[in-house]
Amino acid sequence: MVVAVDKELKAVRNQLLKMGYEVIDPEENVAADAYIYSAKINGGFNNLVKANNDGCLIINADINSMDKILYTLSNRIYTPLF
Repeated sequence: MVVAVDKELKAVRNQLLKMGYEVIDPEENVAADAYIYSAKINGGFNNLVKANNDGCLIINADINSMDKILYTLSNRIYTPLF
């Protein structure tokens, strides 16, 4: 699974790398299965991420624990926006 993670989220990036995920920068022109961002650091969701054919999970690291992020990635589910 390819996961785009904001550069500022070093702990999240390192944990995902240790677990065998392919971690990329959101600015790379590579299709990602998921995008993990921080609204606190970036001032809001303002990056465009290239998705694969199945779509792209978008996860806010500010409101999700590492366990919740890992659960979301492994099960490809996330709570609805509305």
